[in-house]
Amino acid sequence: MKKLLICIVSEHAVPNILSIDYFMPDSLLFLYTQKFNNIISYTLNSVDMLLRSKRSLVGLIDKKNPGECFYKIDDNVYTLTISEESVYSDVEKINSWLLKNGMDYDEIIYNITGGTKLMSISLYDIAKSNTNSKMSKIVYLPLGKNTIITNIAQKDEEVKIIPTRLSVKQFCAAYGVEIINEEKLDKKISFATEYKDVSKWLMNNYFLQDEKTESPVYRLLSFFYQKLISYRNNDKFKQDNFIFEFPSKEWNLYKEETKAAKELFDFDNFKSRSSVENLPNKTLIKVTLDKKDVEFFTGGWLEEFCFNEINDLKNETEDLIDDVLLNPDIKSKEKNAANNEIDVMFTSRNRIYMLECKSLQQQHDKSNEIIYKINAIQGKVGRLSVESFLVSTAVDNILEIPKNKNNKFSHTEYPIKSSAIKRAKELNTTIIHPFKIAKELKNEIKKCLN
Repeated sequence: MKKLLICIVSEHAVPNILSIDYFMPDSLLFLYTQKFNNIISYTLNSVDMLLRSKRSLVGLIDKKNPGECFYKIDDNVYTLTISEESVYSDVEKINSWLLKNGMDYDEIIYNITGGTKLMSISLYDIAKSNTNSKMSKIVYLPLGKNTIITNIAQKDEEVKIIPTRLSVKQFCAAYGVEIINEEKLDKKISFATEYKDVSKWLMNNYFLQDEKTESPVYRLLSFFYQKLISYRNNDKFKQDNFIFEFPSKEWNLYKEETKAAKELFDFDNFKSRSSVENLPNKTLIKVTLDKKDVEFFTGGWLEEFCFNEINDLKNETEDLIDDVLLNPDIKSKEKNAANNEIDVMFTSRNRIYMLECKSLQQQHDKSNEIIYKINAIQGKVGRLSVESFLVSTAVDNILEIPKNKNNKFSHTEYPIKSSAIKRAKELNTTIIHPFKIAKELKNEIKKCLN
């Protein structure tokens, strides 16, 4: 039985992608206005990625034509420009197309999800007049629900679950955003997995349990950042031998920091390439660090901690986290778009999320300027609609800390600044309380997703 699926093109491409995957029609008719012309190619690209990934799982990819697309314009994909303002002209135009081509199909499916209300009304009006003439149905996909309502306005109207879940790459493709460092992502994830215990140890010991916020690990990381940042910014740097001397009055590194450094470099990740030399008045820690290590100690450790927590959440829960990437470098296909590296990106139930991670105190940022950086990134990824989380250890920037040291609150009860909350809400961003990152990040993410 030959099927035609009619979709209205809008800035929300995901419902159309899910409907195409759900019905697997023989042909597609896209109704669009000129401002959304590019969305058609983005949608087809995402659909192709999705269907190809499904078929590859069961060995159905044509090895002779691995690059062959499933749906192609001027083959089995048709487009029709319509108006946003005139129901009458839209109905006339669509009916004219159906009169000429509709008889080629045994079933016509009218997806009224996208477009303006008038565009949906136009398609609904046509569908109602044609549902009795042949096997046809009207369908609607509520945004963010992962369900499809079939046979609308008929006795057998039914709500069905859509099981398909989009990956980060497929979701990005739907909005004309590409991941330009895809070939490097597996190595990044492999490194994060290998250093999982180290990043967890750093986060667990980053804050003290009393009122003070500058723990030995915090001071140690501040020291590493100052010593190593120039190497991180040097494209020619590959690997070098470093000698760190303790104690250091200049860097406030004393007995506790020396102990923390010894514990850190005793992890298996460093043990074979580090040594400790205890002298009468000082301790020397010698270690060989490469580019990845330098990136890790200058902020990457927090990104990797967050990635591992979300990846664990993916493995521990059913139907919550669908895909998670570390440091994808994304770029919109829109003209003059810039590259943007995202710390962590994941999909959940066909929605996409971004984590922006900021370690240390970010003393160069004032007030809630960290949040404005999220806005800058969101604004540069084209039509991609991102819900965001800010994961920052910059306590002074994020929390409302009373000047009175004898306040009745423990440090975990310091509230997030009202100005930061307000700005974050405007940007569809959730701020994770700094003192909840170590133990409660997964629960905080789960609360926001459920």
